Amino acid sequence: MNRSANEGLEDYSRAKFPFASKPLNTIAAQDQPPYPGDLAIEQRINNLISWNTIALVVGSNQKFSGLGGHISTYLSTQDLLEVGFHHIFRGPEYQGCKDQVYFQGHASPGIYARAFLEGRLGTEQLEHFRRETHRVAGLSSYPHPRLMPDFWEFPTVSMGLGPLMAIQQARFFKYMQDRGLGEFPSRIFCFVGDGECDEPESLSQIALATRHKLDHCHFIINVNLQRLDGPVRSNGHIVDELESRFRGAGWDVIKLLWNHGFDDKPMATIGQAWQQLVDGELQKFTRDHTAIFDDLWGERGPQPELDRGGHDKAKIYAAYQAAIASDRPSVILALTTKGHGLGRFGAALNTTHQLKKLPPEALIELKNQLGINLTDEQAATASLFHPGSEDPAIQYMHKQRSKLGGFLPQRSRPAAQRGLQLITQKPELKIQAKAQPGDSTTKALSRHLRKLLDNAQSAKHVALIIPDEARTFGLDPLFKRFGIYAPEGQKYQPHDADSLLAYGERQDGPILQEGINEAGAMGSFIAAGTSYATTGYPMIPFYIFYSMFGTQRVGDLIWAAQDARCRGFLCGATAGKTTLNGEGLQHQDGMSPLIASLSPAIQTFDPAIPTELTEILKFGMQRMVDDENDELFYLTLYNEGLDASPDRAVGRQDIEHGLYEFRSSPKPGAPDLCLLGSGIMLGSCLQAQSWLWQHEGLSASVWSVPSFQRARVSKRLAHLNEMNVLTVAVSDYVKHLPELLREPLTVPFLTLGTDGFGRSDTRAALRRYFGVDAPSISLAVLDELSKQAGGARYERRAEQLRQWMATHSEQ
Repeated sequence: MNRSANEGLEDYSRAKFPFASKPLNTIAAQDQPPYPGDLAIEQRINNLISWNTIALVVGSNQKFSGLGGHISTYLSTQDLLEVGFHHIFRGPEYQGCKDQVYFQGHASPGIYARAFLEGRLGTEQLEHFRRETHRVAGLSSYPHPRLMPDFWEFPTVSMGLGPLMAIQQARFFKYMQDRGLGEFPSRIFCFVGDGECDEPESLSQIALATRHKLDHCHFIINVNLQRLDGPVRSNGHIVDELESRFRGAGWDVIKLLWNHGFDDKPMATIGQAWQQLVDGELQKFTRDHTAIFDDLWGERGPQPELDRGGHDKAKIYAAYQAAIASDRPSVILALTTKGHGLGRFGAALNTTHQLKKLPPEALIELKNQLGINLTDEQAATASLFHPGSEDPAIQYMHKQRSKLGGFLPQRSRPAAQRGLQLITQKPELKIQAKAQPGDSTTKALSRHLRKLLDNAQSAKHVALIIPDEARTFGLDPLFKRFGIYAPEGQKYQPHDADSLLAYGERQDGPILQEGINEAGAMGSFIAAGTSYATTGYPMIPFYIFYSMFGTQRVGDLIWAAQDARCRGFLCGATAGKTTLNGEGLQHQDGMSPLIASLSPAIQTFDPAIPTELTEILKFGMQRMVDDENDELFYLTLYNEGLDASPDRAVGRQDIEHGLYEFRSSPKPGAPDLCLLGSGIMLGSCLQAQSWLWQHEGLSASVWSVPSFQRARVSKRLAHLNEMNVLTVAVSDYVKHLPELLREPLTVPFLTLGTDGFGRSDTRAALRRYFGVDAPSISLAVLDELSKQAGGARYERRAEQLRQWMATHSEQ
């Protein structure tokens, strides 16, 4: 197709706009394919959806002021969506190649309104928009798969995350295909707002799409020139800027700026106008959108056929066809009007994003304008309207979706993809590696991963995701043995090819290494962890990352993963505030397990020894694979081993309860106190147990706490309460983590942790500084006992220990 239209357009100066390019439609009018649909009936459908979108939001806010909702985003993107729904987007029954569509979050009321006309959502559901705690199953504010598990597929309203996840999803399909797990011909369509592109995540992965030749990845950017408060580029041209960025990244850029009304206008004049007006002025003239060209064309008066290209269905269809035919990732830059169709009530107003209410006269006027068969009284109260299932418009909608394989959005397990044998039995993912006492938990996980990837059956269901830190975590032996995924294989001979730790890339490699890119890695994690829903093929991802750059850096994506009903293991390596000794403030992690523990769909664990880690992995596999629970497991991984063994074998119940007695009291009978240690701090508790017995004659039982989150609700806390002795909980994280146990415990309870900023030093010095080494724990015990009746002895001993610690610093 010839898309170099209007070759006679004069070049114009780029001095004013550094990104300037020809302000023309990429596809010339004479190159447009015939439109396959009935434009008249499709406009009728538009009107019905528009009215119900308005009624949905306005009606809800009439009844419950401040409930919220958005109208204008959907109205700007409606034509783009409707052409897709009628003629492009493949549903779940389309020959095993359902398309994945990422919708703009703020456009959700329009998607609900379409589903209402399709008969998939009822009147009562729409009347309970944003009222989800009512007895009626209300509609979530935005695309939330967690809240509407049969409807929404991808959580996108946290702006910037949808585009990132879409590209990683497209790459994940290719990764699965290259690993020989089946053919995945699904296409990715991602709707993005032009203002959304200012979020760093939005365009962060576009170069990856080019490198991996993701020609099935298509962005549709809704260029309505407005963000939440006003113009996107008030003093520039956002179209030119976006074109420059995508074209520079190697994407096929398809501009859709003007509708058919401009087809017979002199293109040089359009170029002159574009040069003279910035986007802020273009928005101003939208209130009278012909005035911008009056003087240049010498014409006066209304010219109703002139409009922006994102509202011309024939040109939209041509743009979609060009994008699909491209051999590169493609982006459609569609110029639209925010609040299109609202006219004086909201089109292109700076306030239109927040438009939630309309006066009765506005509703009546819009009802008449849209041709909706309601009385003025019904319109004034924002009544919903359905013309009935026999109406030609409704019949047309059903017919078109039937051709394309069913309704969208829809979250369901698809039929087998082409070439992929449908999994009828759950995959067996056995944790078989034996724990080695004294190993760090990081080394123990590496051993488990090798076993999983060595097994031909389990390897097919494991995705290993690591940013550019595998050598830091000691995972580099996996490179040569299994291979880093590279779609073109390894086209060079690495200098360390003969080494056991060589950098190895393979087309079928299971390791996804994203570079220094935690956000991209989370995108891969979400794609893999939701594969059971998007492909019908269950995968379990292990994402191993520098722990401080997990929940701290990409917490929004971890939250989105929970919303998406993702499954997998989040492994925070180089864990702890004092264990990562030399790295200091920016790197030492003191909060991640606490943050993860507060998340509703994350099981959080802080294993101290390899045997605990083994049981946690088994527990996670059982819950995610066998029981099909949509949850994540957050694991800390320390780069320091603990050479200690429990008094008895660690079992499943110990992990499920989150705590167990690791070392009993050195004297028979009830102990004088209990020490609870989590993660690497279990070692400090064991040392303190020995010191207190040898120097003070105090007997302590030591408990390991693999999970403060699970221990909080464990029945085993009753045993601690029955002993009624001082209980001290110690963590390499902030005190708020062990404080999770304060409410259920009725005994005297003391918590020690590593509050404040980290700093560089030796492990011993850091543990003394934060008060979590054995002498500090012992001092805290003596101080606490000194407060009790008859505690004078302990007060003297505490002072002696304090003086000793002052003269014997830990190095």
